[in-house]
Amino acid sequence: MPPRDGAIMRSPTAQQVLQVCTRFREQYAGGTELQPACELAFQAVKKAYRLRTETTVRDACVRRLGLNHTRDFYELLRAWMGGDARPLLRLLKEHSHPRDHGDIDSCLAMPVPPKHESSAAVARQDEPETVSFRLHAQDARSLRAVAAYEGVSQGELLAALVTAALRERVEVGERRLVIKEQPATKSIPYTCGRCGSQVWGPRGLNILCGGCGEALGSDGDGR
Repeated sequence: MPPRDGAIMRSPTAQQVLQVCTRFREQYAGGTELQPACELAFQAVKKAYRLRTETTVRDACVRRLGLNHTRDFYELLRAWMGGDARPLLRLLKEHSHPRDHGDIDSCLAMPVPPKHESSAAVARQDEPETVSFRLHAQDARSLRAVAAYEGVSQGELLAALVTAALRERVEVGERRLVIKEQPATKSIPYTCGRCGSQVWGPRGLNILCGGCGEALGSDGDGR
């Protein structure tokens, strides 16, 4: 059944929406609350498709599905995680080409995983903490405008954005720690047999001497 406005998503757009659903499902199953899980999914798909902003991804999940606000998409995801994928399935098929319907069925047919009580989730069982801070006047106006456009309160929007950005920053920090803890690659000397020029580098390099044109041989135990 075609959508009332006649708008059919192109396959790349439909695949972006399905990627959001998949990433959201992973985050939600890992203990992240629904709204932050969706925001993290938007960010992940933006990075995966190398988009400059999340607007394109968010637009695909809201306007291109005939919805008015992001909260409408949240409710479709909530129903899916509650075991009823029919509203989301019907809307996706109404706004997509039949060739994408198989992928839609496969994505939404995945069993809803139990929501794990991770250490972060257990900590969130306590009363949420109140955090206050100041925004520049222009940022505050932008916050009000976006909240009104998405049909959510300023507090809800701010909490979702801060949570998503903070968790992304923590993940980046953890990856940097892993990189720092990795042992440095051992270097070995490469020496020209004719002029004696020497350079250092990892094992397995094929280097020519710039002055003689001879291949440099490797020797020594390295450092």
